[in-house]
Amino acid sequence: MKKLLTLLLIVTVVGFNGCAPPVRYSVTEWFHQLKPETVAVLPVKWGTEWAGGAEGGGSGDAEVARLFRTMSAERLTSMNYRTVSMEEVDRRYPETGREGFKKMAPAQVAQALDVDAVLYISITEWDPSLLATYASLEMGATFELYGSNSSKLWRAEYESKESDIRLDRESMELAVLKAYEPRIERFVRAVFSTLPPAEQRTHKKRFFEWLP
Repeated sequence: MKKLLTLLLIVTVVGFNGCAPPVRYSVTEWFHQLKPETVAVLPVKWGTEWAGGAEGGGSGDAEVARLFRTMSAERLTSMNYRTVSMEEVDRRYPETGREGFKKMAPAQVAQALDVDAVLYISITEWDPSLLATYASLEMGATFELYGSNSSKLWRAEYESKESDIRLDRESMELAVLKAYEPRIERFVRAVFSTLPPAEQRTHKKRFFEWLP
């Protein structure tokens, strides 16, 4: 009887996990006018604080912030966008001074990095819970893409929660709370499914390139 109740509870949790709310997003008319090709993924904010990158730390988990940023850049690349390396972004930011950087408009950041758009990521929720035989991890984040004229091109907001029930507390903690990389990957993939891919542009040879 105990095993049956445990099995029913597991099925209930799995069913709950499969009903994640949809990504809330908007694509503005500016996106289709500017048609950005190059994007810089800025250091991730944890709430209102910078986590890692140019700020060299801050509140929150720096590794979680790094994964959000890295995976976002990878998704953009797979969608035909050209991204500036994170090392290059972080190298240029301190030149403005940290306080100045925080106050810079997106257009100024885009100009400093010579890109069409800049992506801001804010982790709004990171809530791990671990009980006797139950573990869950709830996460939320917002993604905002701004063009070189400071206009908002795209915004997405998403929250998800995954849970697990196991009799082995150690394996449960590892599966849900510690091995969070695949969870973040699924999260980022869902968010970027709402962003239109970059247009593939064919390179047109200039006159002198046609010369033998």
